[in-house]
Amino acid sequence: MGFSHGITFTVVIPSFRALGGGWRQAGVLAAAAHVALDNAEATIRKDHANAQKLASGINAITPDNLKNVIHATETGLTNMVMLICSNGISPSQVQKFFQSNGVLVMVFDATRIRIVLNWGVKESDIDEVLNVYSRFIDSIFKN
Repeated sequence: MGFSHGITFTVVIPSFRALGGGWRQAGVLAAAAHVALDNAEATIRKDHANAQKLASGINAITPDNLKNVIHATETGLTNMVMLICSNGISPSQVQKFFQSNGVLVMVFDATRIRIVLNWGVKESDIDEVLNVYSRFIDSIFKN
């Protein structure tokens, strides 16, 4: 089998790609964008509510004598919560504890951890993160 009209791949392939023929995932990306546009407002509201619950929960769990050492920001929340660490508690120490307990968080800089919530995070997941944070606070008191 071959080309009966003498057209070669060297001519067809570049033209095909120049016209977008090599971009097969366009439909998949368009479908994802369509779902996002249809559900964005409800999803964003849920993410923001979960972030507020997480930040408030962290600050409620933190004893008053540790609030200057570790606390969560509660203002300007989107779907991210910043955990502020200082005075002997490093973000990497907190990250390692969380990771060893099945919670992934990201060291943001020398004093902060970033916890990002997305559409896949359920309210029960927030409760689990708060449980891990409570165990972390307990481990500080043991040391």
